[in-house]
Amino acid sequence: MLSEEEPISGEKFQEIADIYIGDEESFSFNPVIHPQKEKQIDIDWLQYNVFDNPKIVFCYSHHIEKLGECINNLMYPFILITHNSDENINYNKSVEKIATCPNLIHWYSQNLIYNNPKITTLPIGIANNQWQHGLDFKLVFSNINKIEKTENVYMNFNINTNLKERTSCYNTLTQKNVSFLEMIDNKENFYRLSRHKFCVCPEGNGVDTHRIWEALYLKCVPIVKRSSFIENLIRDLSVPMVILEDWEDFAFDKLPNYDEFIFDNRVLSMDYYIQKIKGVVYIGYSNKDNVGILLEEKIDILFKYKRDGFFIELGANDGLFQSNTAFLEKERGWKGILNEPSIKGYELCKKNRHNSICLHFACVSNDYIGETIFGDFNENDAMGSINGERTRSNNLCSVQSTTLEKILDIHLTNGKEIDLLSLDVEGYELNVLKGVNLDKYRPTYLLIEIYIHDYDNMVNYLHSKKYCLQCNFTNYNYITNPIWDGTHNDYLFKKIE
Repeated sequence: MLSEEEPISGEKFQEIADIYIGDEESFSFNPVIHPQKEKQIDIDWLQYNVFDNPKIVFCYSHHIEKLGECINNLMYPFILITHNSDENINYNKSVEKIATCPNLIHWYSQNLIYNNPKITTLPIGIANNQWQHGLDFKLVFSNINKIEKTENVYMNFNINTNLKERTSCYNTLTQKNVSFLEMIDNKENFYRLSRHKFCVCPEGNGVDTHRIWEALYLKCVPIVKRSSFIENLIRDLSVPMVILEDWEDFAFDKLPNYDEFIFDNRVLSMDYYIQKIKGVVYIGYSNKDNVGILLEEKIDILFKYKRDGFFIELGANDGLFQSNTAFLEKERGWKGILNEPSIKGYELCKKNRHNSICLHFACVSNDYIGETIFGDFNENDAMGSINGERTRSNNLCSVQSTTLEKILDIHLTNGKEIDLLSLDVEGYELNVLKGVNLDKYRPTYLLIEIYIHDYDNMVNYLHSKKYCLQCNFTNYNYITNPIWDGTHNDYLFKKIE
């Protein structure tokens, strides 16, 4: 047996959701879904009613046009799943209206053609339980103990599910001596597929096909023609494939070495998608607040689980330990700028944070006249800035100084909006802020460590720059944070529009 886990399928993706949006015909089509009356919301009813929706919402892809008309009737932030349909998701007014809905956290979809950062590809997977070939595949998959690759290229498909594309594929590849295998019993066909290294997978009723995923489960590399869907599949799931620009490009002697392909079993596991859709487990890069909630979770909620945002973190340490932005980069796809004056921390940032711009400066105020700062930047690796000397140490070094504004002038281009500025520089936070024009660069939120003796000065200064104090974000106490020294907390500010 290759795996104890049942293969992924459309009905399993649907069952992740808290509610299903559709109509009676759609609900009754699948005998697994039909009895789940408590989850079913009629899409025609939703056209005229505001709905107190839960977090995860499913809609059949063939109802996208209707969903676009009533998407703003969902009152609260939601994650959308569209699946169990042959409909392709490409750019149109309905898709754009859904993608730009203010309450949409993220959208996961089957048959995704449209390239939009708020939409992520879901596989079609194996056929649902109502289809015999889906049941047959699961039976075969659960009984194969070992796969031996004795054959090269497998080609067998129903031409009629996409007559134009599949006829082109068939005609071209048979002329190149690829054998089109005879139709046989489903189970025997899957055993036959498992013996092959490669599998020809032209588009069918939709751009995704069950055959791609049957092949992957059986460690067979799909051969596909490049398309927007294939590009999205590579971006979102990194599945192994041989990608041709055209079927005419196929040649046996140009096939890659099969043994060089890596099959990532994660993307064949429902647990992977459940974790991705229901919410990533918060890793614990950041500190916890006074009641034990990780700051990264609070930040994620603050931004409504936003993907592809932009951050700046000064005092980045090693990029992971006590980081307020590592989760955003690694799990939400954010990009940003990290600055760390400790050479040790800077080198670790480059290693740990591949999608960030990593810098090695001591940030100063505009009135600082030196070109370097002389001090011990290893005494506290979290110290990201200093506006003077720190010389009570035997580990002294010089670090080039700069202002935050100079950093942004170089690295922030094309009017990029800053979602979050995280600032933790051991008491020199106000000096750093006096090194940037906050009328020119206006992060939406500032998360700043403030020492007690600097609190009034910081609040007054930021108020003068049209930033309003939102809350004490950490609110540490000695009971739940026993190592806290009582001198500081992290405070959240929001720009005043």
